[in-house]
Amino acid sequence: MKVTTEQLEHRRLGLTIEVEEQRVQEALRATARQISRVKPIPGFRPGRAPVAVMMRRLGKEAVYDALVDEIGETLYEEAIEQLGIKPAGRAQLEDVQLEPLVLKVTIPLEPVVELGDYQALRLDPPAVTISDQEVEDNLLSLREKNVRWEPVSRPAQLGDRVTVALEGTNPEGEVLINEERASFRLSLDAPLPSLHEQLVQMVSDEEREFDLTYPRDSASLNLAGQTLHFRARLLEVREQILPTLDDEWAKTVGDYDSLDDLRVSVRARLEEEAGNEAHREYARQVLASVVDQAQIDYPQELVEGTLERMLFEQDMALQRQGLNLDLALRMQGKTRDQLRDEQREEAEQRLRRSLILGRVAELEELEVTPMEVTSYIRVLSSGYGDRAEQARRTMLASESIQDWVRQDLLAQKATARLVSIAKGEVEVAEAVEEDVQPRAKAERPEAVEAPEAKEESGEVREEQAGEGSPTSEE
Repeated sequence: MKVTTEQLEHRRLGLTIEVEEQRVQEALRATARQISRVKPIPGFRPGRAPVAVMMRRLGKEAVYDALVDEIGETLYEEAIEQLGIKPAGRAQLEDVQLEPLVLKVTIPLEPVVELGDYQALRLDPPAVTISDQEVEDNLLSLREKNVRWEPVSRPAQLGDRVTVALEGTNPEGEVLINEERASFRLSLDAPLPSLHEQLVQMVSDEEREFDLTYPRDSASLNLAGQTLHFRARLLEVREQILPTLDDEWAKTVGDYDSLDDLRVSVRARLEEEAGNEAHREYARQVLASVVDQAQIDYPQELVEGTLERMLFEQDMALQRQGLNLDLALRMQGKTRDQLRDEQREEAEQRLRRSLILGRVAELEELEVTPMEVTSYIRVLSSGYGDRAEQARRTMLASESIQDWVRQDLLAQKATARLVSIAKGEVEVAEAVEEDVQPRAKAERPEAVEAPEAKEESGEVREEQAGEGSPTSEE
């Protein structure tokens, strides 16, 4: 067997495999026998029809196609073993020449990653400060979470919480919205602000009729672009009563003796949150600096693999919410191919980061232990609620998931090492790199989001109130 190669761009190699005639004839006889067992030829016992007869009955190309299906994989494996090549993905059969038998194959090769002098990188970490105003703003936010809603007899105003009976019909007279007690807060920031405007200045037991057109990008797909005639009767108006910021109120918020104690706690929490975000941003800047100075060449097949992993991660995240990727895509009117196209640029960027972190892990001799993989999977599976134990067993039984986890952990360790290098703290990197855990949702490339459960967020309920189901907010 003669094998020649041609170096193609972006780490791809063209192979031309020319098979000696004797081997072809032997393979043709074996292929003809195999075909004639499945498709007996009249006048010949099954498996005994000659090659020439099979070619006359089926055609030369059909027999050769069966031949390539039979021995093509073996020829390919012998060729890459002969050349000492380690492919980075599946090979692509480009062309087949029959006489003599010549196969032309394209192979993706391992990427080339040249980091440059990454160990000389130094970046000053950002300083984290929390102002007095930020503390006070947070206290005000806490106060709003403890708000009371008291019934009032005056006309409804923006900011009030109203309860209304709503009926919405289309021009054909079909009732599309029928809510006996829809409760939500009046706001011009609602998804359908014109509905809220119509209810302003209404008093209890007042009735109004009006027409509203839903935006074409409305989240309620069945109502998008439609004009409905509404009948509304205001049942109740409640106004917001905010508690006074004093020591007594602070005691109701938590285990605090005074408002000053609460301020100290709020400042500490804000400083911790800001510090964590500053650390994440610093890590992103460090990695971006390493990416900018690196030279990377890789085959396009690796981008496709990265896209598949991204879709897999999104599917896992949605399953934890009781959905899956295909269902979420149908809800958004998208296909997997459309999602892949939307995320291709992000996949390119993610692949570059992944290749760099993999190279850093190799040069820095970082490793992930089986115990770390198991612990990571335990944390991941805990997000599945009642199905946590089943999810954990499934993940532990899947080699592909374990490999995904191993690569994620290794990337986190490599990032931690780069951060330590950039700070000039290489000697403490070993302690830092052990602090690895599943990344937060915001750090994962999840373009398809699952709808949140109604009971989890008043804001979500209010949004739904303006999008075809005006009843939704408490």
